[in-house]
Amino acid sequence: MSVSMLEIDRLIDMTNEQIKSQYSTGLMFGEEEGMGSLSVEEVISIHTRLGAVASNPYVFSVLWEMRKSIYDVVRAVKASINSRECEFAGEYAEGRQLNLDFIMPNYVKKSGTPLTTWLQTVSEGVTYFESDENDTKITLGYDEGRVYGAWVDTIDSPKLVRAMYVLPKQNIIVSTPFNECNDYPIIRHKAVKLYPRDAYAIKVRYDSDGDDMAAPVGVIVTTAEKFETMF
Repeated sequence: MSVSMLEIDRLIDMTNEQIKSQYSTGLMFGEEEGMGSLSVEEVISIHTRLGAVASNPYVFSVLWEMRKSIYDVVRAVKASINSRECEFAGEYAEGRQLNLDFIMPNYVKKSGTPLTTWLQTVSEGVTYFESDENDTKITLGYDEGRVYGAWVDTIDSPKLVRAMYVLPKQNIIVSTPFNECNDYPIIRHKAVKLYPRDAYAIKVRYDSDGDDMAAPVGVIVTTAEKFETMF
């Protein structure tokens, strides 16, 4: 299901008003082992940021559906940093305050080198889409988390047919039948959460040679100062 951009603003506003009235103490989640607290204002900032980074209503629908997983990752990053300075402040974040961004090519490493574009010349078969040097797993920093929720391939003839998240405790395989998408070539899947210090890689299978524009749909959560270094 997708919604219009006007409906997105209304949905965010309505949801924010609901949580304001429901959580009168101003705290939506308290601290737990491995999880920091999350205030109502922080959750509102997360919602607002999701609306800002979504490139279209289809992408927003994916991000909105996985917002509870995003809460979890934000809380895990806060606990990992262990600092009262790292509240989620969104686009106005400074220093060790937290923000999130839509995963763009420069946030994805292929054999240790950040991508510059989603457009890639691919070969039929299995390869790594995201990995560190020598195709080893990427280990996230203590101040970073990620959430993946879908794949998009906007090229005329998509080559990607499967993706596999190679995670610390399991592998998750996603089929990507883009030819079955009616309006927009997006394939959703259950949210994949990556917490600070998690090690992971992403493998993909292409069904033919040629150009492809497969891209994961997700967000990266980290500090404002770290976003500046990745700019």
